[in-house]
Amino acid sequence: MRRHEWRLSHEQRENLARYLQDYPVLGALYEAKQRLNRLLLLKTLHRKKVRRKLPELLELIEQLGEPGGSGPCWMDACSLGEPGGSR
Repeated sequence: MRRHEWRLSHEQRENLARYLQDYPVLGALYEAKQRLNRLLLLKTLHRKKVRRKLPELLELIEQLGEPGGSGPCWMDACSLGEPGGSR
C-alpha cells in the first residue's frame, strides 16, 4: 500500500486486491490516495488541461471532506476517531 499502484507487480496487485476486499473503507482510502497521487504528480500543465483536471481534484477533495459534509465521505462507513467507534 505504500507504493504507487503503477509500480506494483501483477502478484502484488492481486495480493493487495485480496487484502482490500476484507477492508472496504481502507480500499476506498487507497483508491482516493492513488487518485490524489496521480493528480499531484502532474507537471507543466497548461490552462486547458488544468480546466479538465480541476473538477477531478475538487471531487476528490469533497470525498475526503469532513464527515457530515455535503458529499460522500469514506468516514461515513465507520466511526473512526469517535468515542466508542470501531477501529
